[in-house]
This record gives sequence, structure tokens and C-alpha cells, in this order.
Amino acid sequence: RSMSAFALLMGYAKPYMRPLKVVGALSAVEALLGIAPFLIMYVFITALLREPVGSGEAWGYAAAVFVSVAGKAGLRWYVGVEVHKVGYWIVYDIRSSLAEHMGMLPMSFFNKNNTGALHKAVMEDAERVETLFCHNLPDLAAALVTPVFCLIVMFVVDWRLALFAVIPFPLAVGCQALMMRECARKIEPYHNAMTEMSAGVQEYVRGMATVRAFNRTVFSFKAFYAAVTGFRTVVDDWS
Repeated sequence: RSMSAFALLMGYAKPYMRPLKVVGALSAVEALLGIAPFLIMYVFITALLREPVGSGEAWGYAAAVFVSVAGKAGLRWYVGVEVHKVGYWIVYDIRSSLAEHMGMLPMSFFNKNNTGALHKAVMEDAERVETLFCHNLPDLAAALVTPVFCLIVMFVVDWRLALFAVIPFPLAVGCQALMMRECARKIEPYHNAMTEMSAGVQEYVRGMATVRAFNRTVFSFKAFYAAVTGFRTVVDDWS
């Protein structure tokens, strides 16, 4: 309980840190290969403006562009496969740990907590870890490497161009912070509403036989109806 959520998550990811580091490094290389064709075209156009370029040299530039594009595509495929292997192993470990822990809990715990909330924790919440490692991690590596590399190139080409490119950065950070200032307050009610709706759906599905036998409507399931309307209210408020 004393561990933060991030520290607990990193504990599950610790056995897979080496492949995750390799994936992060390859994602950075992939991002650089995505910039390479533009740099090659810049060098090619600069060479054309200085003097005529022979067909052999032009084919060399074209081959370099092809290699960079093919390399980026190959790395994206390899990174996608490897990072999903690691991500789903982490999800498997989390679900196994949750199942093992719930097997040691007293029956009073399950009387106080509905199955919908437990199902959401084991199936849906654990599945979100896959998005973090399989999608956000490669994107983070690319998001860090790409602007830094582009700024270095711009400083080499023209330092004034680089300074002008830096000016929008604090404005973008400020606008992002302004747009996200309400998220911290609204994210907890959103997840609570999701949990309640999941529990209500479980109750409603299990009572479907009663609904059909006695011709009852959804409004008879007050918890389910309240959960759905509550979730709608939370989403409407957020949007």
C-alpha cells in the first residue's frame, strides 16, 4: 500500500527492462530514419543549386532515401512485434498477481465489492498497461529524439532559424497546461463512473432471465440505470 502506482507498475516491468530499453532505442533510431529522407533531399537540392548533379550521384541520393524509408518500416514492424510481446507479458503478470491475491481474500471482501468492479480491475484496467508500454513508450522515444535532433540540425544550418523554432515551445506548453488543468479533477469521477457502470452491466446481464420472464424494463434495475445516467453526466460535463 505504501508503494505508488508508478512504482508498483515499474516493479512488474522490471524483469523486462532490457527488452524495453532496446525497444526505446530502436524507436529513437526509427524516428531518425523518418527524418533522414528530408535531410537527404535538402543535401540533394543544395548540391543541385551549386553545380549539375550526375545521374549516378542522383541515383545514390534516391537509394539513400529508399534505404531510410525501408529501414524505418522494418524497424517499426520489429519494434511493434517485440514491444507487444513484452507488454502482454506484463499484463499477464499483473492479472496473475491479481487473481492470486483475490484467491487469498476473505469472502467478506467479495460481499462488499461487486463483481463488475473486480472485472473492470482485472480485465479492463490491466489491459490499459498494454497501451502504456506498447504504444506510449515508442511514441515517447520518438517525441524526445525528433525535436532535439531537428533543433541540432537547424542550429547547424542557421542558428536564427533554430531560435525562431524554439519560440512556440513555451506557448505550446502553456496552452497544453491550460487545456489539461481540469483533467486531474475529472479523471477520478470518470473512472468511478466507469466502475459503477461495469458493475451495473454485470448485474443487468445476470438478471436478463428475470427481465424476459416478468417483462420488466431496464428502469427496474435502478443501479444499472443510475450508473448509465451517471456516466453520461460525467462525460457530458467533461466534454
